[in-house]
Amino acid sequence: MIKDTRIQIGLAMVALVLMQTADLAAQTSQAIRVIARRSEDAVFVRWAPTSAQAFEEGRTAGYRLQRAVVTNGRIGSFEAWPSDTVFTPLSQERFDALAWLFRESDDQRMRYRQFARSVLFDPVDPALSSDERAAALDLQLGFALLSADRDTISAIGLGLLFADGDAAPGTAYAYRVQLANRPSDPLAADTVIVGPEIHRVRSRLSEMQIDTGDTQIGLRWQRADEYPAFMLQRSENDGASWQDLSDAPMMTLVTGDTIPEGEVHLDTNLVNGRRYTYRLYGLTSFADEELIAEFSVVPRDRTPPMMPTDIRAEELRPGVVEITWTVPDPVDADLVSFSIGRDTADEGAFPVIADRLPPATRSYIDSSGQFAASNYYRVSAVDTAGNAAHSFSAYLVLTDSTPPAVPQLLRGEIDTNGIVTLHFQRPPDADYMGYRLLRANDPTHEFSVISERLTNDTLDVSADSIHIDTIEIRTLTRYVYYRMYALDFHHNASGMTEILRVERPDVVPPVPPVIIGYLVTDSAMVIDYVGSSSEDVARHIILRKAPEAELWDSIAMLPPASGQFRDTTSAVGSVFDYVVVAVDSSDLLSEMSNSVRGQRYDNGIRPTVTDVRTQYDADAKVITLSWTYRDLPEDMAFVVYRSDGSDLTSYAVVDQRGARSFVDRSLPPTASIRYAIKVVTASGAESVLSTAVSVDLR
Repeated sequence: MIKDTRIQIGLAMVALVLMQTADLAAQTSQAIRVIARRSEDAVFVRWAPTSAQAFEEGRTAGYRLQRAVVTNGRIGSFEAWPSDTVFTPLSQERFDALAWLFRESDDQRMRYRQFARSVLFDPVDPALSSDERAAALDLQLGFALLSADRDTISAIGLGLLFADGDAAPGTAYAYRVQLANRPSDPLAADTVIVGPEIHRVRSRLSEMQIDTGDTQIGLRWQRADEYPAFMLQRSENDGASWQDLSDAPMMTLVTGDTIPEGEVHLDTNLVNGRRYTYRLYGLTSFADEELIAEFSVVPRDRTPPMMPTDIRAEELRPGVVEITWTVPDPVDADLVSFSIGRDTADEGAFPVIADRLPPATRSYIDSSGQFAASNYYRVSAVDTAGNAAHSFSAYLVLTDSTPPAVPQLLRGEIDTNGIVTLHFQRPPDADYMGYRLLRANDPTHEFSVISERLTNDTLDVSADSIHIDTIEIRTLTRYVYYRMYALDFHHNASGMTEILRVERPDVVPPVPPVIIGYLVTDSAMVIDYVGSSSEDVARHIILRKAPEAELWDSIAMLPPASGQFRDTTSAVGSVFDYVVVAVDSSDLLSEMSNSVRGQRYDNGIRPTVTDVRTQYDADAKVITLSWTYRDLPEDMAFVVYRSDGSDLTSYAVVDQRGARSFVDRSLPPTASIRYAIKVVTASGAESVLSTAVSVDLR
């Protein structure tokens, strides 16, 4: 249990509770709110009034509790529980006896009990004005709710808690609490459902945001409905001792429509490099203090050293560059190294080319040979904590007359819209700037430049490997041809690539098929058609729609050689239009064929009832019939036929669509009875009689 060494709750804490309660009352017209949770031994039900008036009513007339069983999410009938008990505050004698019996060594809980005792047994002065009396009652409500939240004995004494020890394990319940003086007012009651799951404390560490700062730690965690308040502790000796980081519980204040994203705490005046361990407790309205997160954090130095200055870059000879810098005095005591970064732009990322240079270093020779036309150098000072201070950049231009390597055109594809996607491999040269792309409709013709992509363009594609082009595809020229060459930052041009040939796609749709006949039966719509005459036909598609519909549905996909289709999926009596469409190897669709319209007719025969069974109850003198039958897409009824020695005659009608049983309570004085069943529909269709079954009454 958390031990408060400084209990300074007083009016400030009560003011927070009152603001929370006032906001709750503004959001709901309910006079009372209820929560509950299940333990291994009982279900604990807690309730609270939402206003001073409701608190006065409950303190005077009490509260009634009802319970109902919840089955498959449905709440059963409520009944008074336990019995017809009215929960009222305890008398002063019983309250003092209970507090003494369960006395605590924790003086904070004893303080909450004193708050509850004052609320119960120190009445508001009747001589106060109406405004003063209202303020006093609001203050009492705040103390009452705070005490009930933080101490179980206080909640019992105030008549705001009940432990249902008779709740069956594994059973869900609904509990309703109502002001006893308003039994028929729905606004004077509230209901909560408790599932069969036992309340378990789960870690909230994954929900915490931990920011490590310079001599401080920032903590943020999510709000939780089950935790109206929190307590935070810190240990500087790996848990040997703990210190509370607040004088009183941290409470989330919700006002109006503003809902805080979470709780925030900033722990300052810490020592960098020292390990600190934190515990976060969630305080529930059931007076529990649940450990929901425990973690360790080390604050670290985030102050970088002084920035290097006077950065210079000089080309000593071809392929060799010297970088020099200075450091302001006095040099930072925690300076541990320097690193050198190089890029082709002043706003670049400056990849590191040298690091961990000793702190006394003031120059570096770059002889890597991986230079561009424009080179920027940056020096970074790094301290023992890894903080870095970056210098301004130094600019250097090198002479270059060597062209880049030849790029490679790998492959190309053209879609049906004439969009050409070319894949290429850029040369590995560090000073590669871009490329020029050329195109022709004949490999023997002169190639023309159609595009230039350079890094100093508005679109930087120096690292790209795909180029998009657009061409005309409705032409007799089957192929288009491409070449390209690379450029470096000094506009030195590479050699030309090999010619890449790319084939234009097929955009001519196939010839449409023709429907030459159809046949309608009670079981299918049979369509005969002549397929498309195009050589590249890959398949035919059968489309169907209702006459009033706008869109066609695809119902079958047939091979090119097919010439007939049977539609057995249409409902009896439904009218449909049919067309056929051809698809070629390029997935081009032909126009629709001529359409035909057909309607499967109804032969008036429905499936026979099966699996007819009987069960004779000799004591009750009743026979129960049951059978099996699937639902039909129309209104239907079952006709029961009976015979006690003569022919079967209609005896009863079961017109409930989902029924599959019948109870015969009027048995004739005979030795045996036969039964049979058939189906009739609203349209007049019917099935044949089922197989007759006999029942021996002897």
